[in-house]
Amino acid sequence: MLRFNRYSPILDRRFNTRGKTAEVEIYFGKVDWNGRGQKANAITIEIRWDEENKSFAASGNVWNRSGTDIICGGQCIDEIYGRHFDFGEAGNKAMEVIHRLWKTHHLNDLRPGTEEQEAYLDSSEEYKKSNHDYDVAVKVLKAAGLYEVPDPRAEGKMYAYGTGWLTRKIPEADVELIRKFFKV
Repeated sequence: MLRFNRYSPILDRRFNTRGKTAEVEIYFGKVDWNGRGQKANAITIEIRWDEENKSFAASGNVWNRSGTDIICGGQCIDEIYGRHFDFGEAGNKAMEVIHRLWKTHHLNDLRPGTEEQEAYLDSSEEYKKSNHDYDVAVKVLKAAGLYEVPDPRAEGKMYAYGTGWLTRKIPEADVELIRKFFKV
């Protein structure tokens, strides 16, 4: 059972002993999630950082009134952020930073395309309308001559979209921001 400590924004720290993966859960306080006039639902954000591979992931949780189960969870940071809850000055700033990091770097080590391929798809209305469908991505990239491009991992080889997982490097300034969530 999750126990909330209302005096400390950081609930839990877990370190993976098999590598350099760290996880932290940040408590942001209680909000009126259902619009009933009572701040009954706790908000937490979980952040995972793998120092060795420089990979980042984050997910959000909205807890039921008793804190025993989530009523909204996973990739809902957009929804939490978009509701403009007041978490206090420090909490609002932390949520803003986490939201930006999540939008730009979440699962940066599990990218189906090169930066060139993904940038092209991001500009494609057909791809956006398809709700990011893989088959539409392949069709759009083939039409643009970008389905197979030079592999950023191996000189002289080609990479076909979606045939592996690529890692997109996180800028050092953002790496430092991520690391701050794990410092006391």
